[in-house]
Amino acid sequence: FEREHSGEMELPAQVKVGREEEISEEAVETTLRRALRYYSTLQAEDGHWPGDYAGPLFLLPGLVRLLLLSSPTLYAFDAPFMLLVPSNRLCFSVQDVLVHSPKEEQVIGLSVIGALDTGLPENHQREIRRYLYNHQVLGVYEWSGNNPLPPEIWLLPYFLPIHPGLFHINAQMCVGYNGSQLWDVVFAVQAILETNLIDKSSLMLRRAHEYIKNSQVALLLSQMPSNIVGEPIAQDGLFNAVNLILTLQNNNGGFATYELTRSYDWLEVINPAETFGDIIIDYQYVECTSAAIQGLGLFMKLYPVHRRQEIEACITKAVRFIESIQLPDGSWYVIFPLC
Repeated sequence: FEREHSGEMELPAQVKVGREEEISEEAVETTLRRALRYYSTLQAEDGHWPGDYAGPLFLLPGLVRLLLLSSPTLYAFDAPFMLLVPSNRLCFSVQDVLVHSPKEEQVIGLSVIGALDTGLPENHQREIRRYLYNHQVLGVYEWSGNNPLPPEIWLLPYFLPIHPGLFHINAQMCVGYNGSQLWDVVFAVQAILETNLIDKSSLMLRRAHEYIKNSQVALLLSQMPSNIVGEPIAQDGLFNAVNLILTLQNNNGGFATYELTRSYDWLEVINPAETFGDIIIDYQYVECTSAAIQGLGLFMKLYPVHRRQEIEACITKAVRFIESIQLPDGSWYVIFPLC
């Protein structure tokens, strides 16, 4: 997006500082302005910063195969849809899964075979066939090595802790997300505001503000002058967000990713995954709890009356949870940067 946004911010001359030279405040500000200018050229028109989120890409071959099985009209799909697969090398994502799970590799490999019948260009079909031929493992991996959960487990009474309905909702039906755009934008806005150069990045903040408002929450930007970042989000929208956050606090004070923890951690003994641990239930994390504390604390400054006692009690419990999981060396074990 450099062509569209290159004229919004002036590009200062690069600052060069010697090894022994003292760094001045002016040099730091100039460098920050250069960084902000570069960052503005990466922002999309709707306000977010596009980036590669490659984790789910290995699912696409399976989805294509499912479409083939469920809809004979797939052959009438627009050609660009099918060309999207090889153009992004998604058909070769089997290679990316080799380090994850042998059984998953076989299933995805078979799914890719199904994509060969959809009218892909011959050169792409040859590449797919060559890759599958070189990496074929059918019959090598015994079924005894799989750890599936029997479907009969759904027949158990719901009050039992091992009922799948109490597992991590990510595996079934979630109120989650289809990307990390909002998360990325929020972190970007926090960094921009910390530079104290908001007057230099007004248009960039306006776009980000609109994106965050459209995604619901915009507390930090609500404190900025509207002539710089645009009109703040409606009050009812913030009230709804806070009301939801209050319902997501667990009894120990912690917050999980997007739901209450509904069962016990000993369920991990039936974890069928080959590589991922602690996934059967949704656990409480220091990152999620800290974010909830910061958001509620900032909300109280803007709206000190709305559910004040409940918010204060929530923050107190959350702080106690964070203190309780602090490691002996003073640090906290974090999850998301490791994921």
